[in-house]
Amino acid sequence: MWFFTQHFRQTKLRWLIVMASCFFAMPPLHADPSPTPTHRITSQEITTIAKMSHLKFNVTPEVVAEINFIRSHQDARLQMLASLQRMQNYKPYIQKQLRRNAMPSYLLALPLIQSGYRPLDESIHPFHAAGIWQFSPSMSKECGLIINAKLDERLNTARSTEAAIVLLGSLYEKYHDWRLAMFIYEFGDEAIDRLIQRVHSHNPWTLARSKSAPKEMKRFMTKLDAAIILINNPKLLAYHEKAL
Repeated sequence: MWFFTQHFRQTKLRWLIVMASCFFAMPPLHADPSPTPTHRITSQEITTIAKMSHLKFNVTPEVVAEINFIRSHQDARLQMLASLQRMQNYKPYIQKQLRRNAMPSYLLALPLIQSGYRPLDESIHPFHAAGIWQFSPSMSKECGLIINAKLDERLNTARSTEAAIVLLGSLYEKYHDWRLAMFIYEFGDEAIDRLIQRVHSHNPWTLARSKSAPKEMKRFMTKLDAAIILINNPKLLAYHEKAL
């Protein structure tokens, strides 16, 4: 069984630390004298952009607010741009493996929000997760990744990507939804199965918005969908409105 299991109370701490140490705690960047975009993108505009990118999910108000926040706040915009730039080093290989396994390219968004495409060392993570895919030791064992004093395959792009693809593929076979598969990759199948039973839905946003769900689940879905849109439309982070 490839599914990674995690308790809700562990998940709360895990997500808060991941978000602090991975995506929004990147090395300081020099101030950019260029102005950030000031035009607030509407829900209709982002929905149109998503459809033109062949993204088959509804754009929520949370995602619209997230994209506008990133666009209008210099630090957030620069951090996202830096993450997207680092992604280019990994994208050709990961995309090739995704195509080989008939998986959607937007799965590239998962390491974008987990690690900002930095091969993070486990020393900064309370659950000792590492690599761009943020495998914990227990998750690595489930997926056949070797971790010992001499070798850590989580830091090997090929091996960790192979393990992530197998895990995500197994989750998709069970749940038949790629975004839900990424949701479960982050929070664990047992936790999400319990939530599905309470909410009587497999829709990841319905689950994330449930009163039974920890608030970090909604935050994860917000960042995931925003990342998917921005990967396909980096022009949204352009300096000037006319570039949109």
